[in-house]
Amino acid sequence: MTFLVPAVMSLFNIKLFDCMGYLGAIYSYGFLTVYVLISLVAPVYLHKIGKLRLQDIVFSVVAIAFMMIPVVGSVGIPGSTMFPPPEAPYDKFPYLFLMYLVATCGWFVLQRLRSPELAGSMRHRVDAIHSKFDSEGNAIYGSSKLNPLPIDSDSFD
Repeated sequence: MTFLVPAVMSLFNIKLFDCMGYLGAIYSYGFLTVYVLISLVAPVYLHKIGKLRLQDIVFSVVAIAFMMIPVVGSVGIPGSTMFPPPEAPYDKFPYLFLMYLVATCGWFVLQRLRSPELAGSMRHRVDAIHSKFDSEGNAIYGSSKLNPLPIDSDSFD
């Protein structure tokens, strides 16, 4: 896919530099979506395991607020000089990404309806991974804790 998408775009006489800019803009929406979702569910997860603190909620809210800046910047606010709507074709990319997101979520819902055990097996695998990394120690390193190495600040002069 990494080669196929730019190759198809070049068949439509889109320059490689423009192609990378377009794809980079669209991919950035994926990263922002993941970061926002993680910031939303992290406090829920911490509450579920009984380790939620007020600062965790504050960090999540602040993280989401900062991630909204590029989201608003990519869509723009009509009439705004701070966040003007982007020029074509960049003005279409957020909506293309939303269509892609709806299509993939729809596909997952259909898969879940066809195979109800799918979500349960995914949850079971996540729980198995979580049990490897419990609070007493790391299963990979045994019960030993990793200690940071001391850094001699005089060696940097």
